[in-house]
Order: sequence, then C-alpha cells, then structure tokens
Amino acid sequence: MKYKKPIFLITLVICGMLLSACGNQTTSAEKTEPITLEKIEGTDRNKLTLTEHAALRLDIQTAPVSETTMDESTYLVIPYSTILYDLTGGVWIYVNPAPLTYHREQVVVETIEGDSVYLIEGPPVGTMVVTTGAPELYGADTGVGK
Repeated sequence: MKYKKPIFLITLVICGMLLSACGNQTTSAEKTEPITLEKIEGTDRNKLTLTEHAALRLDIQTAPVSETTMDESTYLVIPYSTILYDLTGGVWIYVNPAPLTYHREQVVVETIEGDSVYLIEGPPVGTMVVTTGAPELYGADTGVGK
C-alpha cells in the first residue's frame, strides 16, 4: 500500500507532460497554397502553378502531342482524355510547358476516332498535354466552386 502514492504521482507527472505537448504549436513556416494563378499577358487565360504535393494528389498525368497523316492531310493527335468543352462549345486542352506549370489552349478538332482526337489546330508536336487531372485544373482555373 505504501507504494501506491509514488506510482500515482509519477503517473500524474508523466500524463501532465504528455498533455502539455498536445497544446497549440506555432511554426514559422507560412501555409503554401496548392495552386497559384497568374494572368497570361495579352489573354484572358491563366498560368497555373501547382505544388508537387498538389500535382501528386490530383494525379496529373501527361502525354506528348503526336502527328499523323490521314487521307493525304497531316493532323496533330492527342488522347481523347485531354479534351474539355466550355459552356459555348469551345474545345480546350491543358498543356504542360514546364514542370508543375499548366495553361489552357484552345484547339480545333477535325475528328475523333476511339481514344484519339485529330486536330487541325493545336500545340506543336511533342508538347506535353494533360491526360489526367484536366477537369480539376479547369475548376481551379475558372473558379468553379468558389
């Protein structure tokens, strides 16, 4: 019986130290926004820059624009998953000109066959276009949900 009080006191002291560690902690680091928008000069479009964590969370994936000849005409080819339509029927894609940087470009579609879109006008061959995550970029770009 005589050992119960010291054990109780030691337990009480340890619990107090543990609880004090759970208090509000301040850090000197500022909160980083997952995406920043910057107007592209001379346009009504934005340049979107994501943090690495945001790009991973959105699972942003890209593929290069390719080229093909069909019926003696040359077309740019992109995956169907890159295509976005606006409220007026405009056709858009997001290009990835630099790591974690994206912007919207309008394209002109000739035809769609399966998972391939054949463009009359679009970004140059080799340009990386967003194949997964474009709707999320569009929402952030245009302010959907705000």
